[in-house]
Amino acid sequence: MFPRNVCFGSLILFLTTGCGGGPSDAPDLGHVTGVVTIDGKPASGVDVSFAPLDGGRPSSARTDANGRY
Repeated sequence: MFPRNVCFGSLILFLTTGCGGGPSDAPDLGHVTGVVTIDGKPASGVDVSFAPLDGGRPSSARTDANGRY
């Protein structure tokens, strides 16, 4: 029974290593929403890219069936 407990404990330790919060100086995240249309109709499955003007990390989204992201 001892080896099983050691393996389980090691697994838990491995899985929780590095689960702390991010750095306190991390940038604030923005929230972007919108609707993509083509000829006035919602466009689904369109990839939308976002790039901050200040050179921050870019992001992306894909529109749903209603053209929303």
